[in-house]
Amino acid sequence: MEIEEAFFAAVRADFPGMRIEYPGVNFTPPATGYWLQLSVFRNAEANQPLANRRGVEQGVLQIVVATRPGGGTAAMRPTVNAIKAAYRKGRAFASGHRIVDNVRELDPQIEDSKLLLPVSMSYSA
Repeated sequence: MEIEEAFFAAVRADFPGMRIEYPGVNFTPPATGYWLQLSVFRNAEANQPLANRRGVEQGVLQIVVATRPGGGTAAMRPTVNAIKAAYRKGRAFASGHRIVDNVRELDPQIEDSKLLLPVSMSYSA
C-alpha cells in the first residue's frame, strides 16, 4: 500500500463527517462550512548504505482546514486541534509509514476565495 492511499484512508476514518478533497477525487467545495484538503509531498529517499538496505521513503503529509473567507481562523481551531491530536509523532499507517516529527501548524493563507489553515507532519518508512 502506498503512503497516499493509507493517509487518505486514515483521514477519512478519523473525520467521517468532514468533506475531504484530495488528488484524484472529484470535489466541489461547499458554499458554507469547512472541508479538508489532503496532500502528500514525497522527498527523495534517504540513502542507507551502511545498513545494506534500500533507501528510506520520506516526505511531508499535509491536512489543510479550508473554508470560505470572512469567519476568521478561530472557528477552525477545534478541527485543527483534532488533527494535531490524531496525527502525533509516532502515528503509524497501514502502509508501514510513520509520522516522525511533531505536527506543525502553518500560517493561514487566503487563496482563490478560500481561507486555508495548513497542518503538516513529516513521515518516513
